[in-house]
Amino acid sequence: MKEPTKNALNMPINKNVGIPKCHWKRLSHQKRLGQWKEDYASLSKASHTKKFFPTAKCRLERNSFFCSFKVNQFLTGHGNFEEYLKRFHRQTSDVCDCSAKEIQNVEHIIFRCLHVQDCRKILQQKLGVPENDWPVVLISLINTKPSFLYFTEFVHTCNYK
Repeated sequence: MKEPTKNALNMPINKNVGIPKCHWKRLSHQKRLGQWKEDYASLSKASHTKKFFPTAKCRLERNSFFCSFKVNQFLTGHGNFEEYLKRFHRQTSDVCDCSAKEIQNVEHIIFRCLHVQDCRKILQQKLGVPENDWPVVLISLINTKPSFLYFTEFVHTCNYK
């Protein structure tokens, strides 16, 4: 009786248990995605980006748009804006030189900068937003594919410097 047990111990182990590779990939993806969602939610940084994408799920739902370099600057707030440049000692002032005399950041440019008021009017018209409902929440500028395209046009046509 001991002989079959000894033989079983010396037999090679079959590691192929029939679980498809795609299953492991899906599990791995879900785990990484869950970790990213937790990290994004708890992150104190990226506060500007969170105005466009409040949650990781919100960002994942917007998978059909292309971000150019300039659009990415608007979405992150990391770009050629006086506020950002002053933060890194590239400018002495963070105030926009339009007569509004406000800090020049993404929200100032989109909603109030006098240098781009013509572009802003076009954006408002295309979005169908009446003057008394302006400013809108930033997420509404990218909520749908058409609104994102209008926002992209605005970003690429406005000249705020």
